[in-house]
Amino acid sequence: MNPEVLLNEVALAIAHRCISTTERWHLIYYHNRICCAPSYEGVPPEIILISFTEEMAQGGFKTGQWNLLKTRIAKLCKELNP
Repeated sequence: MNPEVLLNEVALAIAHRCISTTERWHLIYYHNRICCAPSYEGVPPEIILISFTEEMAQGGFKTGQWNLLKTRIAKLCKELNP
């Protein structure tokens, strides 16, 4: 997979996240796609790309958070395309 395609999937997953009373989500790679899961769901840590809050979703991620996400996506791409 192309990292740019995955970043587009990230944007779509964040935009279409489910309602959560905790206002905190995990961005995960699950069943060959990127999606959001509420933080109260039991998500294995190895599939979490990043965790974020409603404030981060509305106001945008900071540079450090984007860099971490890009690094994890690059690692995911290497694992998917050995």
